[in-house]
Amino acid sequence: MCRARGGPVVTGRACGAGWRHAPGDQRRRDRTKGNVATAREAAALQRYTLLNRATILTLGGDLGLAALLEGDPLLPNVISVLLVNPATVPGVRGDAAVQVITWLPGDEAQRLISEFGVEQFGQPLFFPRAPGWSRTPTALTGRQPLGP
Repeated sequence: MCRARGGPVVTGRACGAGWRHAPGDQRRRDRTKGNVATAREAAALQRYTLLNRATILTLGGDLGLAALLEGDPLLPNVISVLLVNPATVPGVRGDAAVQVITWLPGDEAQRLISEFGVEQFGQPLFFPRAPGWSRTPTALTGRQPLGP
């Protein structure tokens, strides 16, 4: 059974295509309660799920989760920042948003992203994607997959 956080547009397609060859029950369930709830349900039922690296690193040890597949170009997990038009959305601080958007691709922000989680988990939770900083994630270490 494949459990995916999110709707059928992105995770539904990835779940259907990416887990077509997974052993066992092939039914798909969409989950919209977030990664923590999805991770807990998958662990309790000992089922496969699609989760991001940060969730596996932060909860995997407690829940007995392990990454079976990572770095596949068909399963990107890109976090984007979009500027909301302050003229159409009341309360938006456009100047501050522009400052953040300008700062994010810079060396300081990309270094912070690349180091986030390393001290606590021994590996980064996220990977910077700005030009000059992009790299393919290394496999998660220190976790063993659950048996069949």
